[in-house]
Amino acid sequence: MPSKKKRNGKLVGWLAQVRRQGVVKSKVCTTKEKALEQEAEWKQELNQTFTETVMVLDWADRYLDFCQERFAEVTYEGKREAFDWLTTEVGDVPVESLSAGQMLNVLSNIRRQRTGYTANKVRKDLVAGWNWGRKFIEQWPNIPNPVAQVAKFGYTKQQVYVPPMEDVQAVLDKMPPEDRVMLLCYLHTGARRDEVFRLQWSDINFPAKRISLWTRKRQDGSWESNTVRMTEELRQALLQHRGTTDGQGLVFHNQGRKYKHRRHWLGYWCGIAKVPRFTIKSIRHLTASWLCEQGVPVSTIQSVLRHKKATTTDNYLRELLGAKVDLDSVFGMKEAKVLDIKKASK
Repeated sequence: MPSKKKRNGKLVGWLAQVRRQGVVKSKVCTTKEKALEQEAEWKQELNQTFTETVMVLDWADRYLDFCQERFAEVTYEGKREAFDWLTTEVGDVPVESLSAGQMLNVLSNIRRQRTGYTANKVRKDLVAGWNWGRKFIEQWPNIPNPVAQVAKFGYTKQQVYVPPMEDVQAVLDKMPPEDRVMLLCYLHTGARRDEVFRLQWSDINFPAKRISLWTRKRQDGSWESNTVRMTEELRQALLQHRGTTDGQGLVFHNQGRKYKHRRHWLGYWCGIAKVPRFTIKSIRHLTASWLCEQGVPVSTIQSVLRHKKATTTDNYLRELLGAKVDLDSVFGMKEAKVLDIKKASK
């Protein structure tokens, strides 16, 4: 819509102005009618120019809307962060203008500011986003994926930290009741972070000592419930916690709203207990390694962790505990025994 153009308080004309995807056209016309005609002409030209062009922000919005409906919240947040990196570096430009060189610069900056692991994660999410756009956006340019042309970055993989059970117990002893029962939930079920955050009282069967944990880590984005046994210690803690609530809705919440991260929660209590800092993911690792060390079969550990494949559990435990080798036999010049993890766990 044209606006009045004044100079020293006097009307000197009407400003015709059109903005479209970073392109700005403006001109001062003598009358409002001419300004309207000029804007209509520019709009028609720009519509023809951008009809076959997909912009980066439009691509990001459409793909992230899809991801929000299909994937777990933590997965969606990771993909949103990847596109935040991209748009901050390149702006809202046509997708077809993106080059492998630009993507190398973007990912290299991420590696310098964060780590090679983070850069590889952003690369993976952007490759997936490009492949989605090629499949579902009609005007998608027929060019090679510039992100996929960038090789993965090397990085130093940090060793998985598994806190000793004594440290976890020290933290439990310092926590207030509600925080303590949440940590017990993670420890006694091996749950993922968001599974406990979204736990409802209706998911807990106290007489049968069962808890239903909901996960969305499936390719089609569907929700799936897995039932795990509840220890008596956890059952009593949850019963006591229920007595302080109305027994409806979320088991744990932040003033009625579901937790999203609680980033500094465990770090704070580790400091109070004066033990090395550990995370919610560390607790899942601890549950797995503790079960293995107690001789629980891998098939049972797989059921507790709710892995679809036994190989996933094998790799999980191998990363935590390492290869099980009888080193005494090796250095004692005896026949070495490399123990299969399934047999070792028995």
